[in-house]
Amino acid sequence: MANGDQAGGRAASTPLDEATAGLWAIAALGRLAESGTLTRLGAEPQPIDDPVELADARLLATFGLLVADPGGFRVPPASPDGPARTPGAAAAYSRAQLMQAIAHTRGQPPGWQSGDGAVLLSEGRAGAHLVTIVEELLLPRMPGARAALESGRGRCLDVGVGVAALSIAVAERFPGTRVLGLDVLQAALDIARTQIAVAGLWDAIELRLQSVADLSDEAAFDLAWIPQPFIAPDVLDAGLARVRSALRPGGWLILAVAGAGDSDRGGAVTAYQSLFATMAGGGPMSVEEGKALLKRHRYVDGGMVEAPQPLLFAQRGS
Repeated sequence: MANGDQAGGRAASTPLDEATAGLWAIAALGRLAESGTLTRLGAEPQPIDDPVELADARLLATFGLLVADPGGFRVPPASPDGPARTPGAAAAYSRAQLMQAIAHTRGQPPGWQSGDGAVLLSEGRAGAHLVTIVEELLLPRMPGARAALESGRGRCLDVGVGVAALSIAVAERFPGTRVLGLDVLQAALDIARTQIAVAGLWDAIELRLQSVADLSDEAAFDLAWIPQPFIAPDVLDAGLARVRSALRPGGWLILAVAGAGDSDRGGAVTAYQSLFATMAGGGPMSVEEGKALLKRHRYVDGGMVEAPQPLLFAQRGS
């Protein structure tokens, strides 16, 4: 019997069924985060009375995103390798993934040429949680940059600033730190200006409509952030040279790569990362390719953390 369970007479799930279940798990994660249920489940097992949320929780449990206990459901413990994603960040991540997936079905061109404000805003907000990863996992390995940011005298470069979610998070977490955000998309910067104004951070964040390849600042920054999946390969290559000059001696660069092709990642995850990076405009890049690129531009390798995408960090050196 094709595609069936001969013993029970029930059809076996197909790859499309499994993929669809994953799609709805992302939607369920966002719903429970938005409603506050995910926060409630973070402390201890709790029953869920709402029938829709109960169905959401059961689905999430099959993916290991919740744990079913006799007393109800609970959030599994955070990975020892990094900080947990907060409910707010989970909701933002879920919304961003779903909105971008819908845009993809409509034939959105690679990159962000469509300038869809809703998609830009959702993607930016989903990335705001990165400041916690930087603070907890990376800055302890970057003593100079850490001291500069914590003292309130630091300067950061946010390449591909988007709607300024990460820049705002950095400025709020490290008062006194000044951030320069670069982007080539006017639609993103228009939203960023509104977000910065709402946050009251005009004195802390500067925005430029500029490619990283055209950056002319010299020895100005303690820390730079570059999201490789969003930057075309030729621009990234030129930009890494410019960022090295823009970093102060001993300054640090964080390069987020797609991680495609890395042997320790699942096939579906790797394929998704390759698709996303291609759609975003930068294309897939493995950890080893990223390290080789940084070495060619004379950065000193500092290591890598998974968050969950690989974040390579390297120092300008002398």
